[in-house]
Amino acid sequence: MHSRSRSIPRWLCLMILCACVATLSCARRDATSALDDTCGCWRQDPPWVFLATNVEPSHDIDPLKTAAPEDVGMDQGLLEEGVTALAEHVTLYSVLVLREDRLVVERYFQDEDPSRARNIQSVTKSILSALVGIAIREGYIESIDQTAASLLPSLFVAVEDARMLDITLRHLLTMTPGFPAEDPSKGLSLNLLAGIVATTLTADPGSTFDYNSISSHMVSAILAETTGMSTCAFACRYMFEPIGITVDNWSRDAKGVHVGGAALYLTPRELARFGLLTLHRGLWNEQQIVPPDWIVESTTRQICTSGSHGWDYGFYWWLTTIGGHEAIVASGYGGQTILVMPDLDLVVVTTGDCSVATEGIPITPFVRDYVIPSIRAPRQP
Repeated sequence: MHSRSRSIPRWLCLMILCACVATLSCARRDATSALDDTCGCWRQDPPWVFLATNVEPSHDIDPLKTAAPEDVGMDQGLLEEGVTALAEHVTLYSVLVLREDRLVVERYFQDEDPSRARNIQSVTKSILSALVGIAIREGYIESIDQTAASLLPSLFVAVEDARMLDITLRHLLTMTPGFPAEDPSKGLSLNLLAGIVATTLTADPGSTFDYNSISSHMVSAILAETTGMSTCAFACRYMFEPIGITVDNWSRDAKGVHVGGAALYLTPRELARFGLLTLHRGLWNEQQIVPPDWIVESTTRQICTSGSHGWDYGFYWWLTTIGGHEAIVASGYGGQTILVMPDLDLVVVTTGDCSVATEGIPITPFVRDYVIPSIRAPRQP
């Protein structure tokens, strides 16, 4: 007697598949939420703010190694003169100078608290750049030459301009996707990225440098999509926690995507930590946090900028020469700056009040006229 085999109905297979997908999705969301709770990514008020200035979390102060300027070959008197000159700018909150991994200058103004984390503005972009390098190493992203449409397929379903489909992650990292100008009135509205994708490009991808925060915000969305966790949770797991950075505010858009171009809140010392990480090509306490080749590539000139007074651009890093020395600069509105000079083993950090209209803090004259001359002998390779 032969038994008759019975196949599972197709509708039942589909139901089982959908249930599995839903279970996995919920599990991923729960895991993401847990990570966000751990690093404080969601603990913020209001839930989404663009260029916020009224949310100031306070972080524990994790000490950096300190030294007297003379111990690292620097002239204290000249450094003090420079700090005094810099302090004439009333929006200055802090200035830190580190050499040979040691803090030699740390000054605060306007009753600023060293433990207060403030909006680091567009310095956020440089941190995002490092996260992309980590995501590639971890296999979440294959290459920066992948198209944004392949990495965010659900976003590119209503494309009006076919050139949108040619935009790559490289274009986003170099500010050359050809997006139309930002409309500040829209802020981080519900359909910000979808609205951009549905518009017409003003230039062919890769042809024109146009500094904006839409590109970096799309990169944040790509990180969240490809890693299965929020940008902040991913950063906490792979970079912030290993180097001693605490995050209890990184604003999100109305879709829950962490702002790619600003609104991450860090302390000056935490900015210094990221500067040291970059100085040492992604190495921290003998642990390779960011791939060294990515640090080199992202801080190498990738695009010619026009009208930027001799400043070139890498992957969300500004590049220039000060006093004959190459400088790698993360720069944010209102004077938020991390300046790295590898050949001098030097990191300089400034923060400033971005709640008022300002031209920023003149870090270039400070470094050129005081910090570099204070170094008695350049570091030997």
